[in-house]
Amino acid sequence: MNRRYEAHLRQAGRWWNVDIPELALYSQGRTLGEAEARARDIIAGALQVPADDICVDLVIPEAAGPLQRVRHARAELMTAIAAEQQALGEAVHVLVTQLGLSQRDASRMLGIPQEHVSHIVGGQL
Repeated sequence: MNRRYEAHLRQAGRWWNVDIPELALYSQGRTLGEAEARARDIIAGALQVPADDICVDLVIPEAAGPLQRVRHARAELMTAIAAEQQALGEAVHVLVTQLGLSQRDASRMLGIPQEHVSHIVGGQL
């Protein structure tokens, strides 16, 4: 069972100070990777569980807004990609199956490679 904790990071010269507020634990690391590993290790030690059972979300308060916008944009992108795949499947079905267009002509109409149309027709997408 994975446990998830936030590690708040602040730069201090060449180091990252790591604060796990939920457990009142502190550490530091030279790199973000090291800071994350140290956070995981001290949490695991405090809870007496394997480090592999700990998930650490790195939070840099000064960058929270822009990073949240990136996460939101990526989620919207994934939704849009799924919607596009569904729409392409429906369009290929209509163009090739119902209207009898060739895969080449369907690819031209949709602006996608013919191989993509072929995969859709073959049920691979």
